Amino acid sequence: LVPRAPTVNWTDAVLAAMDDQLAVAVVPACHWHDGSLLDLDRVAAAARARGAALVVDATQALGVIDLDLHALDADFVVAAGHKWLLGAPGLAYLHVAARHQDGQPLEHSAWSRVGGLGAAIINDGPPALLDGAARFDGSGIYSHPALAMAEIGLAQLQDWGIAAVRDRLGCWQAELLAALATAGLAHWSVTAEAPHLSAIRAPGADAAQSEALAQALLDQGIVVAARGSGIRVSPHLQNSSADAQRLAQALGPAWDRLRG
Repeated sequence: LVPRAPTVNWTDAVLAAMDDQLAVAVVPACHWHDGSLLDLDRVAAAARARGAALVVDATQALGVIDLDLHALDADFVVAAGHKWLLGAPGLAYLHVAARHQDGQPLEHSAWSRVGGLGAAIINDGPPALLDGAARFDGSGIYSHPALAMAEIGLAQLQDWGIAAVRDRLGCWQAELLAALATAGLAHWSVTAEAPHLSAIRAPGADAAQSEALAQALLDQGIVVAARGSGIRVSPHLQNSSADAQRLAQALGPAWDRLRG
């Protein structure tokens, strides 16, 4: 795990932790706590310079933020399907660089072998692994409800367009920041690097107070998530300008009540 001082961004913290003993670097494209973005190009270059493999967790990015897989040339890119890709739990996406597509999978299921389950039943030994990245599929690939929801979710994203989703969520976040200032909360700490994920921290709040604040908002029908010393705000297209105003107006009074 990479330690990070509050005054250091995540990219610099990751780069500082990379030494000549590094074998595999596993980093997110977008930090799940507060939407902090990592400069993946710099991290990838540093990994290559040390002969290390790069694994990118794009769970909190894909569906909103563009990721050029060919330019990045990461060894593996993985993303859970139930976040911004609008799918269901139980199905994830994996990109495997061509140089690794003859490797050994972590999970050995019948579905990742030639002939599938039928061949595995009738053969004395295990059938050969499938060619390409399909050999890395887990058994969850045959969850029919998850597959159906994934297909619908991806089709919806294509219909909207990723750029349109990103632009709308960026506008919503700008509305929230303006509403916070209007509500007299300009002195609160806000991390808003990504257009779809931000974190709001009350002055001096700790993790327990953050959790209590999130619960106080939930009691008012406002859903946010406690993450560390802040609350994470992650809207989607169903959220309106009125939602941004309501959140901003509820924060100060809720915090004051918690402090007594």
